[in-house]
Amino acid sequence: MSDIIQRIKRRFAFSDSEFNTYLNTAPFRYKNYTIPKRSGGVRLISQPSKDLKSIQRFILSEFLLPKLEIHECATAYREERNIADNARPHLQNQFLLKMDFKDFFPSIRAIDFSQYALRRSIVESEEEATMLGKIFFKSTNNGLRLSIGSPGSPPISNAVMINFDKQISSMCRDSGIAFTRYSDDLTFSSNSKGILFGIPNQVQEVLEVIQRPKLMINAEKTKFSSKKFNRHVTGITITNDGLMSLGRQTKRRVRSEVYNAPSMQPKERQRLRGYLSYAKQFEPSFVIKLWEKYPAQMALIKNSAFTKRNGDPQ
Repeated sequence: MSDIIQRIKRRFAFSDSEFNTYLNTAPFRYKNYTIPKRSGGVRLISQPSKDLKSIQRFILSEFLLPKLEIHECATAYREERNIADNARPHLQNQFLLKMDFKDFFPSIRAIDFSQYALRRSIVESEEEATMLGKIFFKSTNNGLRLSIGSPGSPPISNAVMINFDKQISSMCRDSGIAFTRYSDDLTFSSNSKGILFGIPNQVQEVLEVIQRPKLMINAEKTKFSSKKFNRHVTGITITNDGLMSLGRQTKRRVRSEVYNAPSMQPKERQRLRGYLSYAKQFEPSFVIKLWEKYPAQMALIKNSAFTKRNGDPQ
């Protein structure tokens, strides 16, 4: 990767002085907006400018992605994985524990990734490490941080979590516990009654030992469940016979929306199309039945073209 800086200059027609100036302004080239959270409140999205996003994608495809070590327990943001892969290891287990990191992306600092890249010889100098930090991390009151909205944030977050993922996976494997991480969502499951109750303290101990990144658990979202209650993994319902499902209430709502698709606004049909694509990943039989019962409506939904507004994620 020793020639990365020169290749960026050639690819984007920077002179030496122009590139240095651009680097110093890159952490400020973000547009901020908010979207509502399902749990209430809003989520801050910080989208890099079009030029910065192009540079980020160039570096990712040409240099970074093939070099990033990502643990097998990490199931989010990977081309060969989908949300069903995050739920699948837990299907046959009776007891479930869900945990959640607080402010996951914004907690990851440029120095966390720079040190990761240096330790693994992804970069050959402090200069290159600093350059990556400025290009992929947004300026905040607390320094350079990952943002929700940058194409580099998902793979970089997975990469810097490698030590945590290794330690937690090893701990769980020794205890016969299934573990997956989907971005900031941690899921543990087992058929041994009571064994999961010690996991939150063990996770906290690992977080205190690991130097980078420094993360905190959102204790309010730590939840235990079993077959006696509804079990959900990243939005997927696990049935008592070990299958993945949308859940009864959700399927009833989706059927109603599909039936009423002709009266929907185009944007509503586009949203429904995206949700059906999501559902098809783990409950394809439900989508097939919708096609059989409502062929005209499903065809209308399928042909709803996605449109982007200025400022929407690319």
